[in-house]
Amino acid sequence: MATGSILWHVEGGNYLVSKKILEYLLQQSDVQFVKGHVKSVTDVHRIDIDDQGGNVRLSYQPSNSELVHAVDYDNVIIAFPLHRDNINDFVLQATDNFNQYDYRMQSTHANFLHGKLNCQQFNLTQNECQRLKAIFYTNPSLPYRAVAEQHTVNENKEQYKNIDKSVYKIFSPNELSLSDYKQIFDNDNFQLIQDIPWLAYPKYEHPQKMPPIQINKNIFYLNAMEWSSSCIEIEVISARNIAMLLTKKLRVELKRNDKHIEF
Repeated sequence: MATGSILWHVEGGNYLVSKKILEYLLQQSDVQFVKGHVKSVTDVHRIDIDDQGGNVRLSYQPSNSELVHAVDYDNVIIAFPLHRDNINDFVLQATDNFNQYDYRMQSTHANFLHGKLNCQQFNLTQNECQRLKAIFYTNPSLPYRAVAEQHTVNENKEQYKNIDKSVYKIFSPNELSLSDYKQIFDNDNFQLIQDIPWLAYPKYEHPQKMPPIQINKNIFYLNAMEWSSSCIEIEVISARNIAMLLTKKLRVELKRNDKHIEF
């Protein structure tokens, strides 16, 4: 089990990382960006050898339309997790070597509360309690996994010195009850702000079955690496590797130096 109480976060939301990267890439290229819901990715088997159409058919519904469009491409990169829980929202018809139903995501609840921790259960002094920023639970029978104090992005330590209550985030595999909250917080001195259920990361097993990064010669799966370790850094490495695989396939010459590769 790996834990850490200090994680980076972005003012306005972590989603801005991918949003700003996409905006930058669009400025640097002449690609067409279409916002919509992808319905399916399907192999195209062409009978006529003179047919110049693409090898993969992508069906999608634009965000400003109720019609489903189908476009053929030479290559497609799937950049979201394929698993049992979204099998009704997206269909991949490409190979018998990959079964989306074999993979699942871990359901997690992020509970945000305003209150004061019950430090008496840990036999902590008042001074020790004030310095307590995070608790990690290793007992699987408990209904929660971690509790951590939340601060603003532009943190000013002085502004938190004399505050009696703080905002805490609790991770739990299932929805928590009032009695669960009372085990963590002092008496009834707390208020639930929001409970957000989400699919946080792959449901890992042993031995772990890894999805293919290259589903077939024309379809690549960026999030396959997430079944080895789930974090944004892993996805960035996977994206770079797929880009290099495609440049090799398309025989695109790369500019190399001692520090990096330029596409």
